[in-house]
This record gives sequence, C-alpha cells and structure tokens, in this order.
Amino acid sequence: MDQEHAARQPQSASHPQTQAHAAAFSPDSGGAERLVRRIWSSRNPAALLLWPLSLLFRAAAALRCAAYRAGLLSVWTAPVPVVIAGNLCVGGAGKTPVVIALARALRAAGLRPAVLSRGYGAAAGAVRRVQPKSLVAEVGDEPLLIARSLAGDGAAHGAGDHADPGAGDAANAAGDSADADAVSVWIGRDRAAAARAALAADPRIDVLLCDDGLQHYALARKPGRDIEIVVADARLHGNRFALPAGPMREPESRRRDFTVERPALTLGAARRLSDPRETLPLAEIAARRRAGLRVLAAAGIAWPEKFFASLREAGVEPDAVLALPDHYAYARNPFSRHPAGLILVTEKDAVKCAESDEIRKDPRIWTVPTEAALPPSMAQAVAARLLAARNASSATTD
Repeated sequence: MDQEHAARQPQSASHPQTQAHAAAFSPDSGGAERLVRRIWSSRNPAALLLWPLSLLFRAAAALRCAAYRAGLLSVWTAPVPVVIAGNLCVGGAGKTPVVIALARALRAAGLRPAVLSRGYGAAAGAVRRVQPKSLVAEVGDEPLLIARSLAGDGAAHGAGDHADPGAGDAANAAGDSADADAVSVWIGRDRAAAARAALAADPRIDVLLCDDGLQHYALARKPGRDIEIVVADARLHGNRFALPAGPMREPESRRRDFTVERPALTLGAARRLSDPRETLPLAEIAARRRAGLRVLAAAGIAWPEKFFASLREAGVEPDAVLALPDHYAYARNPFSRHPAGLILVTEKDAVKCAESDEIRKDPRIWTVPTEAALPPSMAQAVAARLLAARNASSATTD
C-alpha cells in the first residue's frame, strides 16, 4: 500500500486592493496566464468547451505510458536508486524547495545524491552540469537556484560574478573549494542522458534526485527501489480537468510512494541583492513598514500569491504586490518607476535580477529565502529505503 505523509500550511486571504495597485506597475500583466487560470478554476463554459481535448490528452498520455511499459519506446534503468519529486498539475505546489530539502536530508543521512532537472528556459536543452556561477540563459532559473542553494554558499552566490569585485572573488573561491563535495545539479531534456552524465562525472553518486519528471518515463522506475513523491496543493487542481481544459497532467488517483501536501515553507531573513552579506529580519521590515516605509512584494513564479501570503503570515503586509509571469526574464526593469522604499523578491526571481546591472544595483531590492520543512517520518522513510538499497547492492557486488 502507498505511504502518504502530509505537511500542511495555513491559508491566507488575498488582498484585492494590493493586487490592483500592483497591476499599474506591471511590465507584463500576464493577461493570457490569468485567463487560463480563470478557465481552470471551475467547470465553466470555456472549460467544458475544451473538455473533449482533455479526453484526447488523457488518452494520448495513457498510450505513451503503455508504450514505455511494453518496450515500444526505449527506457534506461539507472544503476542507482531514483527519487522523483513532481507535480500532478501545472506548477506552483512548492516542488523546488522540497527538492532542495530532500537533497540536504539525503546528504545528512550519508547518501550522495545528484539532482536532475529539465532546465526550463535553458539554451538548446543539452545535458550539462549547473555551476553556481552559471547563467540563467544557459541552465534555467530553478536549476541555478538549486545549485546555489546546495553549494553551501547560497547567500554569497546571490549576486554571483556580477557583485562587487571583492565580494564576487570571495564567493567564487568559496564555491570552487566546496565544489568537490557539493551536490551536483545536471540539466537536460533527456533525464536518462543527464543521469548517465552525472554518474560518469562522479561514480560516488548513489541516488538520482529528479526535480519534476513524474511523467518522464524514459528514465525507468524499479518497483521497491525507486521512489515517487507527489508534491501537491489541492487548491491548484481547480476543476480537476486534464490539460488543456484544466491544470491536471495526471489524475489525483495516480500511484505514488509519498505525498507532500502543501509543504510548510519557512521564510528567512531578507538579503540585500546588491550585497547578500547584508541581512534584514522580516520582523524589522514589518516594523519599518509600520513606521511609514512603503514595501512592494514581487514574484515571477507559478503562484505568486503563495509568496505574498507567506509574507503576510510572517507579519509583513506589503503595500503593493507585483505578480509577474512564471519564469519572468527581467529583460525590462519592472521596479524602476515604482515608489516603494523596499522591494521583496523570491530566490527564483533573484537569480535573474542579479544578472541585470540596473536591477542588481538597486539598494531597495531584498531576496527572501524560503526553506521547505519535510515531514520527518517521510524523510526518514525515504533515507532508510535508499540506504537499504545501497547496502543490498554492495552485498551483491561483494
């Protein structure tokens, strides 16, 4: 029987006034994205009109899965266990913080994981290792965030090579010295090819941790060894229709080994983008706002309201919010004309803001780090299962 563990986070009400205020300053209102979300939110006439296409999507997905299982499409079985953390629906459930937390938990248990990611937005989709000094255009924003977080020097890498020369050199030196022991992160549209590259580069790797990829069947799963984790937030499931009439990639009944439902997220002290060594507790930001400082919260993630709600729960009530499209590239500066005295952004946004000289040098911008808390019982069960698989493999080899 599948094991399921859930970590829940309290809901927060949205603030329409601040949403409206923010829209006036948005360089890209994401109108098409908002329209799609409205269609997906309920079984409205537009969704019902698209429903026949959802049936075709489900049928095509089922045929594709059956083709892999029957050997009609090629699959590759990794020589080490595979752990996949992914979504059943389109984005926003908190998968990236969960992957980072899982990688840290596995390292703490004595395992040596490597993270595999598709690398959304990366050039050409070729297989390559993500370094803390990589550029977003080369590797994608989420893989770069994961690599910097797991390098053990995430704060110093926030501004990367683009920061103050002295600070940048120190950060790079620290990153280079820790590289041999850091959890490696690899990207590639072909997860199997990325896995082979990771294992060839470091034969010590004993578990492959996939950032998304529940639907990537070219990387085979061995029952009893490999682990599938669904990171879920039922609020994102909307009308429960499959794409394109709804947000679902797969039905909620899909088998899995574990479920992390609405992962609990903890916000840390904000770090100044122009100098990540400078931190500011959220309680201090809240106090300054009460004293008259205008605060803007901005997020270019799948579900911006989750970030805004988390800030409110932490005691920071933004005067305005700016909801940008997911993976927003910051080719234009959305903050230049905003009157806010302090701007809070997500870590995912910060890796892109740091590559723009104009945005990076804005002293008003602060990054809010986010950490996921895994259910302890789940983390222990995953580690125990992987250690048992490693021990069994060693015994067989001996």
